[in-house]
Amino acid sequence: MTRLVAALLVVTVSLAFAAAQEREPGVRFPLGGASSNLPFEVSQVDGKATWKVRGRGTVRIEDLIGGLANAHSMRISYGARAAGLVKEAVPYVGPDTGLTVAFADLPDYVSELLGAAELTIVGHSTGVVRVVRVSEAAGLARHVTAAELAALPRSEWVCVALPMLHAAPGSLGQMLDAYRRVEGMQVTVGQIGVVVTAQAEHARNVAKLVEELDQPGASREGGVVRGYDVPAGLQAAQAANSLLALFNETRSSVQDSASGWKLETGQVNRISVTVAAKGNRILVRAGVADHAEVEAALKAMQ
Repeated sequence: MTRLVAALLVVTVSLAFAAAQEREPGVRFPLGGASSNLPFEVSQVDGKATWKVRGRGTVRIEDLIGGLANAHSMRISYGARAAGLVKEAVPYVGPDTGLTVAFADLPDYVSELLGAAELTIVGHSTGVVRVVRVSEAAGLARHVTAAELAALPRSEWVCVALPMLHAAPGSLGQMLDAYRRVEGMQVTVGQIGVVVTAQAEHARNVAKLVEELDQPGASREGGVVRGYDVPAGLQAAQAANSLLALFNETRSSVQDSASGWKLETGQVNRISVTVAAKGNRILVRAGVADHAEVEAALKAMQ
């Protein structure tokens, strides 16, 4: 009986050993506990992790995210549409001599690499991170003020409202149109401001552009008032009428009515001109670009 038990024990151990030999190497059990396998040289500088990227290769998404979690002690989760890609690999490229990615730049670098799989990370400036599809990032963006925007990591997804005082919404919207083509980025131009949802780097670029364009006189529909001396031999009223005629233009718009949509066309003037109360002078209200044309027109009247 004892020999039979011993024989059965030997057979059981042998079968278990054979099954273990046949198991695919590297298989990770659902209970976790596996380590992140990064193809980068991980070191410490002043107690903080850095990665040295050397040559070309690929890295699995789960290892990349695990490496970031270890380096920054982050809590990271996957969105439903991103979870199915954890076993996929993304390419990386570095100089053969190696390039060190600093501790503070690791989230930005991870976000860059994830872009190859149409993934990104949101919330890494808060320490609670989600890996999601780029197309989903806008809905999870962190709401910040324009003042807070400057200090955020360039890859953090943010939603920021930028005030607008002078520029015409239509003109500004056309100038910002190129940013709407960046995947996942949203730019909405309203009457009083611009709302941008994007990575902080792109949001800062839009903020700079809005600041440059939103200057007094930037809009043809608003503008600033300047006084001009009328050329000798010409009356102020005559100069005013000539300028109004030069800047008169036809504009069309589509209007909704009870009978349906219809095209309406009318004459509008880009500038306002009035005769000054004293002297042979005129007052012109116009945008900066139109004032340059007013000056040129008055010189031509001499």
